[in-house]
Amino acid sequence: MLNAAIATAQSKGIEVYTLAMNPTADNFRQYFANIASSTGGKSYEPKTPEDLDGIMDEIFTTLTGADITKADPVDLQAGQPVT
Repeated sequence: MLNAAIATAQSKGIEVYTLAMNPTADNFRQYFANIASSTGGKSYEPKTPEDLDGIMDEIFTTLTGADITKADPVDLQAGQPVT
């Protein structure tokens, strides 16, 4: 079933990004890395919860071409830039 999902992702050009967050699960790290590399994505192994911000920024930048760290802040309720 997983091989079929990977094949579908590949055929549709979907890149899969994975997060291996359990430091004791070495078999899962390789498992996630294989899924990501098979689809053109990337596998991450955050060491702390704080690492997630940087990882998400990197994925966002990769997918959109925009650098979120240089974006102007936005008021999410108003949907307008914060001035």
